[in-house]
Amino acid sequence: MENESHDIQVFQILSITANEGEDVLLPCHFYISSAFKFGSYHWYKDSVKRIEVHNESAEFKGRIRKVESSDFINNKNASLLIHGVNISDSGTYYCKVEIPFVGIVSGNGTYLHVASSKAQAVTTLNISAPSCCNTETSQSGLILIGVLLAIYLINRLTGC
Repeated sequence: MENESHDIQVFQILSITANEGEDVLLPCHFYISSAFKFGSYHWYKDSVKRIEVHNESAEFKGRIRKVESSDFINNKNASLLIHGVNISDSGTYYCKVEIPFVGIVSGNGTYLHVASSKAQAVTTLNISAPSCCNTETSQSGLILIGVLLAIYLINRLTGC
């Protein structure tokens, strides 16, 4: 019966990008054509492995927060918060909503891309010539050293 109900529609955004260590909200909302008093929702990572995302799973232990049941019922909100994302959290996440006697429907998935905290590091170099050496030649040399240092740091951070 999964994804066969026309009475429930699940909406997810296509993708989210976050930096390593951040908390990420994976939004999921649904529409239901009839009144309901109870139901449930689950999140899965990847369509093939279907790793269930919850606090008891080894991959997400203690890092998951689901919305309150009143928010689920009243606001049709099935969103998920992942605390302290890391690179291995990158992947596609599917929200599955189940309303008894109505149906079970999954969203189309949200791709989470987690960028390395090293990739976000930006180094600002303020290079000036010593006061004893204010010649044009020494300033050009310092600028060249600064550019080479910046290229080196960028290559180290990006792995190139």
